[in-house]
Amino acid sequence: MKMPSDVVLSTKTFIISHTAILLIALLFFAGLYYILYQDKFQAGGISYNPVTKEPVALFLEIGTPEDDILAHEDNVLVTGKTGSGDTVIISSNSFDSGLQASKDGQFSKVIDLAEGPNLIEITAFDNEGNSKTVTKSVYFSKEKLP
Repeated sequence: MKMPSDVVLSTKTFIISHTAILLIALLFFAGLYYILYQDKFQAGGISYNPVTKEPVALFLEIGTPEDDILAHEDNVLVTGKTGSGDTVIISSNSFDSGLQASKDGQFSKVIDLAEGPNLIEITAFDNEGNSKTVTKSVYFSKEKLP
């Protein structure tokens, strides 16, 4: 169909037609973006950083026991220092215990050892849920070397 050359579009018709073209283009590009990046719109595709990532400010120093030692007694003293009032959990083959660090961050606990190798994990938690773990290895033998 041929349009006469003397037909003039009104301003209202011009604005409505260009707005419709703009909306159709925006919907096209939004749909294209959705198709290309579907994994960002799915609940399973979202990854979160764990709350318990190791921060710079949280520290845990273990005084005793040293790592890879031979013990001839059936218990060992675990001592260390962390943040003031932090919660400390000490776990081994045969023992689990929780305690609170003092105001200056000191903590100590005597734990029982099982015969043979004992892995002792000392974990400190601050009030924000951050944690830091140190592992020590202690070998307990009733036999003393000459």
